[in-house]
Amino acid sequence: MSDFRTEQGVDFDFLLDDKEGLPPDLDDSPGIYIIETVERFKFPYPKGQSKVIYIGMSDKLRTRILEHRRTVRQLIKTKGQYGMKKNEPWVSSKYQYMYKHGAHVFIYKCRRKQDAKNEESSALWSFYMTYRALPVGNGAKSYRRARDGKQAK
Repeated sequence: MSDFRTEQGVDFDFLLDDKEGLPPDLDDSPGIYIIETVERFKFPYPKGQSKVIYIGMSDKLRTRILEHRRTVRQLIKTKGQYGMKKNEPWVSSKYQYMYKHGAHVFIYKCRRKQDAKNEESSALWSFYMTYRALPVGNGAKSYRRARDGKQAK
């Protein structure tokens, strides 16, 4: 992905860390994040294997990562089959994968005039072109926006 740099200390396992568990320099700036398994397990795709569970974006990264973490920790607390109690409503598959395989997060903050949605689209399109499928936790076809040339420059 062009024009992105990882911030120092902004890749972490958000399920195993201390009370807040987020790096202090992670703020509510816009950007994208990639969540992958902590285990050696890789998901099979038509053109290879990857540890990536989900590629997402947010205009407020810290807030969004905390929302994801709360959902996964709630699954861990229930300790039912697949992290769910009987008759509990369905939870998005991305959280089930994080519960089962752990979750390591890589954060990429937008710089200058980058748009988080366009950068997410580019990342999804790149993943799709590499593996010929979207990450297991992504259901939307956000990559179309990048493919159609509607990216912010």
